[in-house]
Amino acid sequence: SLNGSPKSLSTNSKLTTSQGDASINGDFASLKDISFHTNLRLTDYNMGTLLENPRLGRLTMTVKSSGTGNTINTLDADLDAHISSFKLNNYTIEDLHLEADLTNGTGNMTSNYKDDNLNVELDGLVVLDSIAPEVTAEINIIGADLEALGVMQRDVKTGMDIFLNFKGNTKTFNASAIVKDGVVVYDNQSYLLGHLDAKGYVSSDSTSVHVRNKMVDINLKSNANPQTFSTSIRRHILSYFYRDERVPDTISNPVNLELEGKISQSPLLNKVFLI
Repeated sequence: SLNGSPKSLSTNSKLTTSQGDASINGDFASLKDISFHTNLRLTDYNMGTLLENPRLGRLTMTVKSSGTGNTINTLDADLDAHISSFKLNNYTIEDLHLEADLTNGTGNMTSNYKDDNLNVELDGLVVLDSIAPEVTAEINIIGADLEALGVMQRDVKTGMDIFLNFKGNTKTFNASAIVKDGVVVYDNQSYLLGHLDAKGYVSSDSTSVHVRNKMVDINLKSNANPQTFSTSIRRHILSYFYRDERVPDTISNPVNLELEGKISQSPLLNKVFLI
């Protein structure tokens, strides 16, 4: 049920579908200040069907959050998420906690997870903004069995430090990733990944991606966003094979794509990933 007005709402609702069960209870107010308290629970929810991704399985989790503030940018809030069970690539993750605590729109988020095949730590910083929120995170993969996790079909284990940054929104954003101290173990041999640096910028009419490592060096530039140039490439390729797939003779805003790439010889490629 949902009660109140657009500026002061309360709910205690439960939804039962073929995908799973969901329940939410809480209140939200935006009169003089923003104020909210929510409790969300998903039970055996089929995320693969919901997100149209067959690698995602069923999810059981609870999320508790509350907050107050004049605006999103100055919000004081806390969040406690507990994933009881989630299947990813047919691998079950159990008892995963994520906590966040924000003061004046800025705060930390932390999570630790360890089982027989995965040991990972997350430490992040969140900066709320109504236009371009920012998230910075350090992910320390202490150990991961890629075969057990369903990522590879061979007995490959790895560990690394990953530093991530994202600033923007779903339409326009800057993102970057740095991988350090990466090591891959296969057939009792250790292979160093080397330093990896990736940067990207996306807007409605522009895409720029640069990935650099001792094995790969990739530069991609386009005057369109990824969804637009992916559609254009697909249409162009299919036009060679299907008569009903036509490419317009004249395009008012033609899509341009420049891609430069280099792959260098590496024991990690030759003896682990490409065999």
